[in-house]
Amino acid sequence: MFPVALPDGDHVLYASWGPGGLESVRLAIVSLATGQKIVLDIRGTAPIGVIDGELIYTRPDRNLWAVPFDVGTAKTGGAPIAIASNIIAVGARGSGKAALSPNGSLAYVTDNASESRLV
Repeated sequence: MFPVALPDGDHVLYASWGPGGLESVRLAIVSLATGQKIVLDIRGTAPIGVIDGELIYTRPDRNLWAVPFDVGTAKTGGAPIAIASNIIAVGARGSGKAALSPNGSLAYVTDNASESRLV
């Protein structure tokens, strides 16, 4: 679920759901050229994108997270850090309302916003 095409034109990130619901969801990456799929050791409900070597994603805790990530090897390079909290979740699957532009601009919606406006 929630596929995100990466700028290299070959890889797509997505949420891979197992039979355990939210407890089993992991992020995964697939190569369009080879079909090789790798389920990452990242518990996340939806990928947002990769920018400057950082994978941005949401978790069931409704936070936005960033972790160093190498697309070529599909490996993380450190501990994830929370970069935003109280992200509004979309539906029961828990993907957050967030978007990442190719130039690195990150937009998201929190549940403590008193009005709708882009920040």
